[in-house]
Amino acid sequence: MSFVGWLIAVSYLFVRKYAGPGSDKLAAALAVFGTVNVPFIYVSVNVWRTMQSEDVGGTYAAAADSGALLVQRASLCCCYYTLLMTARVHLERQPRRAGQSLSGGRGLK
Repeated sequence: MSFVGWLIAVSYLFVRKYAGPGSDKLAAALAVFGTVNVPFIYVSVNVWRTMQSEDVGGTYAAAADSGALLVQRASLCCCYYTLLMTARVHLERQPRRAGQSLSGGRGLK
Protein backbone atom coordinates (compact mmCIF):
# COMPACT_ATOMS: atom_id res chain seq x y z
CA MET A 1 0.00 0.00 0.00
CA SER A 2 2.91 2.35 0.54
CA PHE A 3 3.70 1.94 -3.15
CA VAL A 4 0.28 3.39 -3.95
CA GLY A 5 1.18 6.46 -1.91
CA TRP A 6 4.40 6.87 -3.82
CA LEU A 7 2.56 6.52 -7.13
CA ILE A 8 0.10 9.21 -6.13
CA ALA A 9 2.92 11.55 -5.08
CA VAL A 10 4.90 10.99 -8.27
CA SER A 11 1.80 11.40 -10.45
CA TYR A 12 1.06 14.69 -8.67
CA LEU A 13 4.56 15.94 -9.47
CA PHE A 14 4.30 14.86 -13.11
CA VAL A 15 0.92 16.54 -13.51
CA ARG A 16 2.22 19.77 -12.01
CA LYS A 17 5.32 19.76 -14.20
CA TYR A 18 4.23 18.39 -17.58
CA ALA A 19 0.45 18.67 -17.95
CA GLY A 20 -1.07 21.41 -20.02
CA PRO A 21 -3.64 24.05 -19.24
CA GLY A 22 -6.09 23.17 -16.51
CA SER A 23 -3.64 20.85 -14.82
CA ASP A 24 -3.82 22.82 -11.60
CA LYS A 25 -7.28 21.41 -10.82
CA LEU A 26 -6.20 17.85 -11.58
CA ALA A 27 -3.10 18.29 -9.43
CA ALA A 28 -5.21 19.66 -6.59
CA ALA A 29 -7.53 16.64 -6.84
CA LEU A 30 -4.52 14.30 -6.76
CA ALA A 31 -3.15 16.13 -3.70
CA VAL A 32 -6.47 15.79 -1.86
CA PHE A 33 -6.74 12.12 -2.86
CA GLY A 34 -3.19 11.47 -1.67
CA THR A 35 -3.85 13.21 1.63
CA VAL A 36 -7.03 11.23 2.22
CA ASN A 37 -5.19 8.03 1.27
CA VAL A 38 -2.52 8.39 4.00
CA PRO A 39 -4.69 7.08 6.90
CA PHE A 40 -5.75 4.10 4.78
CA ILE A 41 -2.12 3.25 4.11
CA TYR A 42 -1.30 3.49 7.81
CA VAL A 43 -4.23 1.27 8.81
CA SER A 44 -3.52 -1.28 6.07
CA VAL A 45 0.07 -1.72 7.27
CA ASN A 46 -1.15 -2.41 10.81
CA VAL A 47 -4.08 -4.65 9.79
CA TRP A 48 -2.24 -6.80 7.26
CA ARG A 49 0.91 -7.20 9.29
CA THR A 50 0.95 -10.95 8.57
CA MET A 51 1.57 -10.34 4.87
CA GLN A 52 5.24 -9.70 5.61
CA SER A 53 7.64 -12.62 5.62
CA GLU A 54 9.21 -13.58 8.92
CA ASP A 55 12.86 -12.92 9.64
CA VAL A 56 14.46 -16.35 9.33
CA GLY A 57 18.04 -15.41 10.15
CA GLY A 58 20.89 -17.88 10.23
CA THR A 59 24.11 -18.05 8.25
CA TYR A 60 22.68 -19.88 5.24
CA ALA A 61 19.92 -17.31 4.75
CA ALA A 62 22.41 -14.46 5.14
CA ALA A 63 24.76 -16.04 2.59
CA ALA A 64 21.94 -16.55 0.10
CA ASP A 65 20.77 -12.99 0.58
CA SER A 66 24.26 -11.58 0.14
CA GLY A 67 24.67 -13.44 -3.16
CA ALA A 68 21.35 -12.13 -4.42
CA LEU A 69 22.28 -8.66 -3.28
CA LEU A 70 25.58 -8.88 -5.12
CA VAL A 71 23.85 -9.95 -8.35
CA GLN A 72 21.29 -7.17 -7.95
CA ARG A 73 23.96 -4.51 -7.43
CA ALA A 74 26.01 -5.75 -10.37
CA SER A 75 23.00 -5.70 -12.69
CA LEU A 76 22.05 -2.23 -11.47
CA CYS A 77 25.57 -0.99 -12.20
CA CYS A 78 25.46 -2.53 -15.68
CA CYS A 79 22.08 -0.93 -16.42
CA TYR A 80 23.26 2.45 -15.14
CA TYR A 81 26.46 2.22 -17.19
CA THR A 82 24.47 1.32 -20.31
CA LEU A 83 22.09 4.23 -19.76
CA LEU A 84 24.92 6.72 -19.30
CA MET A 85 26.89 5.37 -22.26
CA THR A 86 23.81 5.53 -24.50
CA ALA A 87 23.20 9.13 -23.48
CA ARG A 88 26.85 10.00 -24.10
CA VAL A 89 26.87 8.40 -27.56
CA HIS A 90 23.62 10.19 -28.44
CA LEU A 91 25.12 13.54 -27.40
CA GLU A 92 28.33 12.84 -29.29
CA ARG A 93 26.49 12.05 -32.53
CA GLN A 94 24.56 15.31 -32.50
CA PRO A 95 26.05 17.88 -34.85
CA ARG A 96 27.84 20.71 -33.14
CA ARG A 97 27.22 24.29 -34.12
CA ALA A 98 30.06 26.10 -35.82
CA GLY A 99 32.27 27.93 -33.38
CA GLN A 100 30.90 26.13 -30.35
CA SER A 101 33.46 24.76 -27.97
CA LEU A 102 33.27 22.98 -24.66
CA SER A 103 33.95 26.23 -22.83
CA GLY A 104 30.70 27.73 -24.11
CA GLY A 105 32.28 29.79 -26.90
CA ARG A 106 34.71 31.63 -24.62
CA GLY A 107 38.39 31.18 -25.12
CA LEU A 108 40.40 29.81 -22.22
CA LYS A 109 43.23 32.09 -21.18
